[in-house]
Amino acid sequence: MKKLMILIILMSVGIGIYVFPRKVEEDIHLVKLQYDMPEENSSVTFHLDGYKYNSLIGRSRFVGNIIIDDTKIEQVDIRLNNLDSLVGRINEATDMSTYGAIYLDDSLQEVTILIHEEGSWSYKDGLILTGPSTSREEAIRLFERHLTEQLVDLSTEFK
Repeated sequence: MKKLMILIILMSVGIGIYVFPRKVEEDIHLVKLQYDMPEENSSVTFHLDGYKYNSLIGRSRFVGNIIIDDTKIEQVDIRLNNLDSLVGRINEATDMSTYGAIYLDDSLQEVTILIHEEGSWSYKDGLILTGPSTSREEAIRLFERHLTEQLVDLSTEFK
């Protein structure tokens, strides 16, 4: 009986540590590109400032602020390892707005953003931010991997 109580206490402490929010401050260097325009590339700094919430059920989340070069997006709530809407207060606006779609991995080290211009994103001419990457080729490989992971997730959800 005593061993069972110790086991229950240890499991409770472990679960508590796992789900307790973890402070995150991270900088990631991204490449900004258009998929069909090889000459259009630039470097972008992506900064996370907030908390990671692990979950025993469902997906982990990042809640906080994001800065993409000079654009500050506040009050974001992003499900990790998922293509999610990037919604927040952009550059201290009073209303919430959609900046685009975002994929942020569970380690908070890889990110892909599909920037919504005029309300939507197009594979043909839409802007992509992805990283960490230092070259267009590396960025495209990462973007395609993130997109493929999302398509695989969707296909298993509908079986």
